[in-house]
Amino acid sequence: MRHIRVLICQVDAGTPDLMSELACFDLATPDMATQQPETALDAVEATTQETGNAILRRLLHAQWDQIDAALVARHCAQVAPAVVHQDGQETVTVASRFGLLHLRRQVCVDPLTQEHTLPGNAVLPPHGGCSSPADSRSGAVCCPRSCPLSQSRVS
Repeated sequence: MRHIRVLICQVDAGTPDLMSELACFDLATPDMATQQPETALDAVEATTQETGNAILRRLLHAQWDQIDAALVARHCAQVAPAVVHQDGQETVTVASRFGLLHLRRQVCVDPLTQEHTLPGNAVLPPHGGCSSPADSRSGAVCCPRSCPLSQSRVS
């Protein structure tokens, strides 16, 4: 039986035909024999929305990984000729339209000063940004469009 598969792939500009698969999402074909005509389309729509949000969450993760890597490279270039050591990763929880995301940020340490830096923080709200009331317990950084000013608080 056929089904729909959505792939998220990374492509190098130099070799656009060579793709590295980052994620794969298979959409199950609903069993229409068990569906009522009044609710069948609603069930398919709900499954599609749920899978779509999972795809968008993973896509946002992939984009964040690229942004963080670019910010780390820029940071390392700015402190040259000193060698910057990468000292693990730290996770930040982000509240987005697609749910809570746990994004990794590279931790860099200057070998001379032993100062730790997270270059990815340059594109995040300061001090944890805003948390919506629903996410106040999680302390999540909030993406600005998903956290209207009228509903936000600075943490």
